Amino acid sequence: MAIGVVADAGRLLVRRRTGDPGLGEVWEFPGGKVGTGEDPARAAVREVLEETGLRTWAVAWLCSVGHPYPDRRVELHAFLCALERRGLEGRPSPSLRWVSPAECAGLGMPAANAAVLDAIRWYGLERCPP
Repeated sequence: MAIGVVADAGRLLVRRRTGDPGLGEVWEFPGGKVGTGEDPARAAVREVLEETGLRTWAVAWLCSVGHPYPDRRVELHAFLCALERRGLEGRPSPSLRWVSPAECAGLGMPAANAAVLDAIRWYGLERCPP
């Protein structure tokens, strides 16, 4: 799995996950499966575009983490992504939100995202000016 942590003006883009009985309707960073032979950074950028309508590029690798769930094991590759054009909000949707890094902890994100949130803190994104 590749995920894009889209950062803009001190905020991060999250989306509500639906249709997954194992995780329910949690908030998460945009992302999805890496195709056969696909570079994980490119997969993260592609998934952000498919799920949000936002064009981004991968600025930096944040972390890779394996996490077991009761019904599966996931391997996440997280990339910090920047918007091609600032000030874009993406597709209007109640399932997309811009939040501060501090707000992520209160969203009930999937357990596998704990390492991603640690990487965000390490990278210093919580200190980005609003």
